[in-house]
Amino acid sequence: MDAPPTIVTKETTSAAAPDSGGLNGPLRLGVQLVILATAVLATAAAIVFLVPEKNDYSLGIGLKHERLEQLDTRKIVLVGGSNLSYGVDSKMIQQATGCPVVNMGMNGYFGVRYLLEEVKAHINPSDIVVLSFEYDNLFKSVDGTPASHLAITKAYPKIFSYLSFEQKLQAISAIPTVAQAKLMRLISEAIETVKEPLTGKSYEVTGPADMNEIESLKSFTPEGDIIGHLGVVWPFSREGAVVPEGASINPEMIAQMRGFAEEMQKRGVPVIVSYTPFIREAYDKLQNVLVQFDTMIKSSPPLIAPSRPLDFTYDQSLFFDTVYHLNGRGRPLRTQKMIDDLQATLGARVRCP
Repeated sequence: MDAPPTIVTKETTSAAAPDSGGLNGPLRLGVQLVILATAVLATAAAIVFLVPEKNDYSLGIGLKHERLEQLDTRKIVLVGGSNLSYGVDSKMIQQATGCPVVNMGMNGYFGVRYLLEEVKAHINPSDIVVLSFEYDNLFKSVDGTPASHLAITKAYPKIFSYLSFEQKLQAISAIPTVAQAKLMRLISEAIETVKEPLTGKSYEVTGPADMNEIESLKSFTPEGDIIGHLGVVWPFSREGAVVPEGASINPEMIAQMRGFAEEMQKRGVPVIVSYTPFIREAYDKLQNVLVQFDTMIKSSPPLIAPSRPLDFTYDQSLFFDTVYHLNGRGRPLRTQKMIDDLQATLGARVRCP
């Protein structure tokens, strides 16, 4: 008996034929990968921006910027890294000059380019700018580290506008790495939380110097100085200068400083280079490089360097946790030296009415 003829309908034809109107295999895979990558990046960004930092030190950037942007009278602006936040008594400078002081010093890992860029828009004619960069910056990129830029962008979003296009891209690309570090920190903290009740033992470690307390928002004065370390004895070895073997001075750092000074000169703003405080033993190892640095600065007008790096070297008993951070006894000595340089260089111009 013959089989009945097959009736071909529109539905059976559509089911048998390939889906020519949909995405082909490679394209579909590409779309899926983009969706996956976007989801991963969004999750990483959520971790970075929603999980709190280990301490709130980065919030100090907002305090400093608010003071910088709101002061419309003549002022002295200190620009540099943490040597300024730890090692300057701004009230001493204010009492000696009559000028309000804004201590912008916070972290050398922000990079020289950013540290100069963030203050440019808020320097008024007749202001005075003092530059003081840690010597590590002589050998590092002027662009700083993306992770540091991410931290302060989270604390004060306006910061992002002060980054160059390349720095913005680098900061965004660092999101997965920073998120991973935060995730590992959360896991470690969770383990520590459950370990004590499970074992019945205490794992709390206390010491005479809690950096999360010292480097915190509450430790900043209104002028931008850190005072949380005053009176605290540092019981550990001090962090040294980060100097690569056989490294030479990065000429771009000098170019950035000189370009900034030239722009400020057009506004009638003097730019004074006041060298970072440094432990004497560390200076002895870098003496030749630092003499060369001083020569480069003094031959780069309109930069003004009244003193030498040697003039800011002190005994180790005057330092806190690094070769750059002064303690409560070293801080006034360095501040007075800075005042002397300002007065010797600018004379009556350093006085504010």
